[in-house]
Amino acid sequence: MDLNVKIQINNKNTKQITYTNLYGHFSIRAQQNDKLYCSSITMEKHDLILTKDMLQEKKLIVHLNADYVMLDTVTVYGNRFEKRYRTCFY
Repeated sequence: MDLNVKIQINNKNTKQITYTNLYGHFSIRAQQNDKLYCSSITMEKHDLILTKDMLQEKKLIVHLNADYVMLDTVTVYGNRFEKRYRTCFY
């Protein structure tokens, strides 16, 4: 499963928004006690309040879990035939 997707990073204090690149790297202006909100349609949302120690590191690693919905059956109707798929959306 390829979960290499862009994640939106939102500084809730400054209202600044940026996105990760395909390697997960991002840059955003922030200071101590700023709240970062990480979101994507394929990942669980995550809030993070920046501490003094985090800012001194100058590198922040945020682990996000995949977020998906399992559907029992999806029916696709075409002009000439019907197909049934068991599928999973990320």
